[in-house]
Amino acid sequence: MNKIADSKSSSVMPIVSVVFRSAVLLTVSCATASANLITDGGFEMPVVGPGGMNSGTAQFVPGQVIDGVWSVFGSTAGNVSVYPNTETGPGSVTYTVQEGTQALDLTGTLDNGASIGVQQQISTVVGTVYNLTFYLGDINNPGYPQSGAAAVAVQLNGSSFQTATNDGASPLSVNFEQFTYLFTATGSSTTIGFLNESAARVGINAIDNVSVNAATTTPEPATDLVILAGLAGIFWTNRKKRNPADR
Repeated sequence: MNKIADSKSSSVMPIVSVVFRSAVLLTVSCATASANLITDGGFEMPVVGPGGMNSGTAQFVPGQVIDGVWSVFGSTAGNVSVYPNTETGPGSVTYTVQEGTQALDLTGTLDNGASIGVQQQISTVVGTVYNLTFYLGDINNPGYPQSGAAAVAVQLNGSSFQTATNDGASPLSVNFEQFTYLFTATGSSTTIGFLNESAARVGINAIDNVSVNAATTTPEPATDLVILAGLAGIFWTNRKKRNPADR
């Protein structure tokens, strides 16, 4: 009896081991796929500053490229600005950022409502679902003379995909709101774009902390099947061990 019991008890261990190894391998696979595909999503290059009253920004116009990865496109009537978190403006406002030390203002220095933006091409896998996440910043405060909503048209491969608007009240600094959208890649590369849709005289339409990750952060169906199969095997082995009539 002891030998039989030991034999059946030990048979549980290989099943548990298989379930554990399979779950670990799938978890590692998911973690690897979640790397951010966007380069310089925080607009940390080129380094600008030192900041102060409307003095620390760097302007870019259509046809130029920021940090070698963000292409500026759209109306030649406007510009976009990379600004540091030390930048200040009228009404004692501070142009804060969401992460790092810099961000991008789609209204630039002209604040004329021009339809101008930035875009970046990334490598993707056809049929794979991706998470696009970014932060959109506004200053909506009566003490700021250029107060107003921040709005962008989010583009995929040059076509409008979503419209994000942040019109939340803010202190005399930039108020950031997170936006997340899912999209399915249709080619081996995808171009992500952000086009200014803020009205004229709005003084800030900030983009920061942009990321694109494969949407595989939750267990895939295969993971559930492996776990269920393993648990069923453990249950059946234990049932046979406890029921002599099944021997």
